Amino acid sequence: AESQTPTDAEQGGDVTCSHIVRAIEEVLAFYDSAPPETVPPLRAITIGVPGTIDPISSKVVKAPMINGWSDFDLKAKLIDHLPQTTLRIENDINAAAIGEFAVGVAQNHHSFVFASMRRGIGAGIFIDGQLYRGNAGFAGELGKMVFDPDFQFSPTEGLGNLESICGEATVAETANQKGIDLGTGQSGQPTIRSLSNAVAEGNRQATEIFESILNNFGLAIANIASMLDPRVIVVGGDIHEVMGMAVQRLNEIINRLVPSPPVIVGSSLGDKAVLRGALYQAHRDACDRLLV
Repeated sequence: AESQTPTDAEQGGDVTCSHIVRAIEEVLAFYDSAPPETVPPLRAITIGVPGTIDPISSKVVKAPMINGWSDFDLKAKLIDHLPQTTLRIENDINAAAIGEFAVGVAQNHHSFVFASMRRGIGAGIFIDGQLYRGNAGFAGELGKMVFDPDFQFSPTEGLGNLESICGEATVAETANQKGIDLGTGQSGQPTIRSLSNAVAEGNRQATEIFESILNNFGLAIANIASMLDPRVIVVGGDIHEVMGMAVQRLNEIINRLVPSPPVIVGSSLGDKAVLRGALYQAHRDACDRLLV
């Protein structure tokens, strides 16, 4: 069963939190018509969050896309609604990487990187079959990679150098400045998804913007390849409609810049990658509880 509800990120973290609870309740309502003795207990939940998660406390250190989710104890706020449930808070891109590793295109690869281009830009890193989170849970924050030595920004803006060059905010600004109609998302502004859709429909101006984004994204991918030497880099996010074009261009860039280039492949899970990874992780946590 699935339930979808708007995040309402602008209204604050508590509002978003209440939406999460409601979505869980709607999924559980799937069992309302079943005899009580046949309904299994809810054993585990994994929540994918677009932000940095403290690996020790599970607090949301910073989720710039959700108003108020800074040093936000999402787990504590939810646990009262979910007694006797193993609750895990995971970075959404890490969850997507788990999904690709478990049931996606990276199933046979123990060392790979999942690089995502959505509202933010991030990566999930697997090394020897294990997700690498880093010292403070910050590993894979690809959007913070710096290319411009003169780059300066306020940490409150939530954007890094790469995100300021080819992130969603830049897409919207460029499209608006040039008067290009790319369509809009829930924010009322052009998004990576609406850009991809416009490219897929043959919009020449949209294609020029997307090619520029791919060139900068490709440099970041090349840096990751040079640093980690993975066998495969999986590309995902909101570019499903033009994945073939993206993979071809990124492979061209990598092959020119990296001595031993990895293979660039598109996500096989599409916009379900985070969901599938969260489900897989929750299943593992439930199994661990049963085996204790």
